Amino acid sequence: MGQQLPERLTKAGAKLRFLLTLAANHEAGERRSLLSTYARLLLTKKLLVDGLRQPRTHERLLDFEVDLASYRTFVQLFEEIFIDGVYEFQPRDSRPFIVDCGSNIGLASLFFKRRYPEAEILAFEPSPQTFGLLQHNVAQNHLSGVRVVQAAVSNEEGQLPFYYDAGVRGGLNESLRADMGHASVVTVPAVKLSGWLDRPVDLLKLDVEGMASRVLEDLAESGKLALVHEVIIEFERFVRMRDRGIARGLQLLEEAGFDYQLRTETFTDQGPQRDELVFVHAYRRVREMA
Repeated sequence: MGQQLPERLTKAGAKLRFLLTLAANHEAGERRSLLSTYARLLLTKKLLVDGLRQPRTHERLLDFEVDLASYRTFVQLFEEIFIDGVYEFQPRDSRPFIVDCGSNIGLASLFFKRRYPEAEILAFEPSPQTFGLLQHNVAQNHLSGVRVVQAAVSNEEGQLPFYYDAGVRGGLNESLRADMGHASVVTVPAVKLSGWLDRPVDLLKLDVEGMASRVLEDLAESGKLALVHEVIIEFERFVRMRDRGIARGLQLLEEAGFDYQLRTETFTDQGPQRDELVFVHAYRRVREMA
């Protein structure tokens, strides 16, 4: 069953409010660039779906050149990151240190560097195919201060099985978790994020397909979560799976002194239940930041 009309209207209203905010908070040239780019990408996706245009593996995105695996996924990521603004945050200065876990082809890193040119970014991506695109996109756009690492982040280290769908290029739900339902598997290096953090982190982005609570557990046990100022996490809540780690992740954040806001987005309905993306934006409590 598709989305119900009230929910569609709610999402459309939220998008309209964001676009109005975009219009109010950005220079005229920036507004035009974002909105004209968004319109062009949506049109191109429609032409591709209808078979009126040949598949594309490269796109011009604002000031960037981007190689990509799936045009549909590319447009989805652009919409989430540049239009919905899911990774908007408040850096403490003009040179924030950002840790991007689950970088995919690097659109979040491009967003951060466009917004904060002096930012330093540590980006992790486990998929061998997708990592090649990430590495290339960083290089071809001459992004300074961006270090890319081909590894999954977890609460253990070593070579671990990584599950994916061989029929989907650049998939967004590839995971270390076997219960994601993917038939194909490859071995990838896994690292504890705690071993990579030795200074304050302005933003920790976790889009790691069911592993976020385990990463937070590692950071909490090692004391490294105290280095993190803000966290933005994408959790997946599937009807067919009871444990996606959301409750545990929120508990760890609360115990570490974070407050947070939640935003949900439905992607499939199953009667009274539904599969959802849950975006968590956690930030230090005001009294602890004073």
